[in-house]
Amino acid sequence: MEGFEQSITDPRYSQLLKRLTDELKQSSDWIPGVAEAFHSLLTATVKYAYYCYDVGRKMGGSYTEFLRLRDKDGKKQKVDEALFHQHYREYLASTALFRQVQSEVIDTAGGRADILFIFDAATFNVECKIEEDDASEASLRKYVAQASEYQNTGPGLAVLLALDKTVGAEGAVNLFESIWIERVQRAGESAPRLVVIVRIPGGRENPNQLRPAPPMT
Repeated sequence: MEGFEQSITDPRYSQLLKRLTDELKQSSDWIPGVAEAFHSLLTATVKYAYYCYDVGRKMGGSYTEFLRLRDKDGKKQKVDEALFHQHYREYLASTALFRQVQSEVIDTAGGRADILFIFDAATFNVECKIEEDDASEASLRKYVAQASEYQNTGPGLAVLLALDKTVGAEGAVNLFESIWIERVQRAGESAPRLVVIVRIPGGRENPNQLRPAPPMT
């Protein structure tokens, strides 16, 4: 069984997880109990990103229409953060983490956490954001302080899930360039917190409508 699973494993997927895990290991909170729990969350979230990149207009039904532009009639689906993190939670309901996930948890660090994963050894926050103006790495960094705030009483590890509504006619940035780790160093703290950012492309054109950017001069 193990040999078969290795034979069908996507090597780029394995490389991506290894890159992220190697960086997360630098955290002082990457300790037994915490590390295994966060790694399971990370793995499920990366698989969610794969699903969002590959889901078709019809395959996912109306529930996933926000990932692509609407049909020729030009009808628009209103997408708010609640719908986005509901979709994420529904995906996780089919994974081994279905008992660990809770959404819209109030009275957490003085606010309302979008998604919480509650394990025996630790609790982790997943913050969901929709970005319509600038979804670059530098711009998305403005959200990491909020994501890390919910970890004030737990390990300094969190996830920021960002729906990129700025995808243009050239197409979306590939998945492997859309998952990275930001460090949040706060005054008075000896070690930075680590926030994994996962950028999900939304409102995309059909592939046959895409056009390359003008050649650089």
